[in-house]
Amino acid sequence: LLNLQVLCIFVNMINLSIGEEDCPFGQFSFIRIVNTRPSESIISKLNISKDLSLSSCYHHCHLNPNCSAYFADHLNHQCVYIMSSHLDMLSANLEMSSNWSFYKKFCIPFGKLHKNNL
Repeated sequence: LLNLQVLCIFVNMINLSIGEEDCPFGQFSFIRIVNTRPSESIISKLNISKDLSLSSCYHHCHLNPNCSAYFADHLNHQCVYIMSSHLDMLSANLEMSSNWSFYKKFCIPFGKLHKNNL
């Protein structure tokens, strides 16, 4: 039941598309969903980079305005980048895998925080 609930939340998160025009301060971060990977049937349609550290995956997607999310294969050190145009195909093409995590980019709407503002 827990896996089903997490998957339902995950599918709803996929439908949230955030572009730079939707994030006026340009402050992005990521939400992580563990044990989730794209199915083999769509991996060939996506942008895969191999031999990368997790921080490289993060920085590549964070700096690319067209990157909406990425999957990280922790065992094989590869990333699968999800561009905004590919988000729709993901919800029906997910698999459970303990070696993978999904990272969805989202906007922090209030911009940078300063100590003086807290």
